[in-house]
Amino acid sequence: MIIVSHHVIPKPSHPDYFTIGGAYAVTFVNHTDSAIAIEMAKSDIDDNWEIESFCEASEVTQETYEDGDENLRYFEQALVDDIVTVLHTYPVGSDEEDEPDAEPGAAPNGGPATPLGNSDITEGPPSVS
Repeated sequence: MIIVSHHVIPKPSHPDYFTIGGAYAVTFVNHTDSAIAIEMAKSDIDDNWEIESFCEASEVTQETYEDGDENLRYFEQALVDDIVTVLHTYPVGSDEEDEPDAEPGAAPNGGPATPLGNSDITEGPPSVS
């Protein structure tokens, strides 16, 4: 499994364009090739978001996460669906707008996590270990 992180910003077409400053898109991809996983992650990000920068890609296993870690839920869902993207949003005017690479993959200031794609998961926020 490869976990891929991007910093994304809302496009004007996004329904919360005036309140969301951006997000960290964290994608769990059930693949072993990081180049393919990165491309899959890019294509899984909703059309209402623009990728501003690539943050990181790294291999993870189930042992990466402790019991109770929210990321374990996303990891397990990606085993079923092959891909799960979670958005960790932050509001307009927050410090993350000025420092988009401050904490790739982490929910800024405990910001909400919003799953994308075909995930059944509806709650967050997780943190990336």
